[in-house]
Order: sequence, then C-alpha cells, then structure tokens
Amino acid sequence: RHAAAVSEGQHAASLLARAVTYLEHSPCSYEHARARVEYGLVTRSRKELDRGLTLARSCGATGLVRLATNTLEEGRGLY
Repeated sequence: RHAAAVSEGQHAASLLARAVTYLEHSPCSYEHARARVEYGLVTRSRKELDRGLTLARSCGATGLVRLATNTLEEGRGLY
C-alpha cells in the first residue's frame, strides 16, 4: 500500500490490488479497509469504494468512512 502511494497510474492500481488481496485474509481490518478505499480511489471504482466503505464502518474508521462517502456522493468520474 505504501509503495502505491509513491507510484502512479496502472502501477499504483496494481500494487493496491495486491495489497487488497493480501489483506483480505489478514486480521488487520483497518489496513484492509484503507487499501480497499485507496484502490477504489485510484481505479475510480464505485464497487471498490462501496466495499471499502463497508469495511471502514465495520472497524470504526471514521476518517475512511468520510472519505469514501464524500467520494461516492460526488460521484464524479466513478464507474
């Protein structure tokens, strides 16, 4: 996830996809939620942002909830 933060475009998306896959089976629910929201932001995916929002709510990550919610409500460029 951290490597993706200093990468751009498809490379960042690929790194975040790997982080999401790895963290799906991890007990670190906050890190999984964060990776999922970041992946949704980079890929502009409504589905991934929704999944990240659900995870963020389940672990009480209010900042991530706010970020995902605001992005989904704006809806610009999401598919």
